[in-house]
Amino acid sequence: RFDHIEGNLTLLGLVGIMDPPRSEALEAVRLCQSAGIRVKMITGDHAATAQAIAAQMGIGSGGRVLTGHQLEKLSEAELRDQVMQIDVFARSSPEHKLQLV
Repeated sequence: RFDHIEGNLTLLGLVGIMDPPRSEALEAVRLCQSAGIRVKMITGDHAATAQAIAAQMGIGSGGRVLTGHQLEKLSEAELRDQVMQIDVFARSSPEHKLQLV
């Protein structure tokens, strides 16, 4: 389907980008947790990215991630139940964030 665009190509390189959590964010999470506050993360990132960042920050226990698409399928009661169990929410739109908070 891209035959007219690509052909005789040679891979010249590959670049990886890493954007680790800032130290002040890590400290804020630790401070909240030491005060007994259960920290949750709501992000627009892909579920795998969200889970990896949450693990770096010590949020959640590496368990399930709920996506915005999954959230839309839940009833109000199911959503309340999931919010109590899940700490990482991914692919969340601004509307999802309002619904969760």
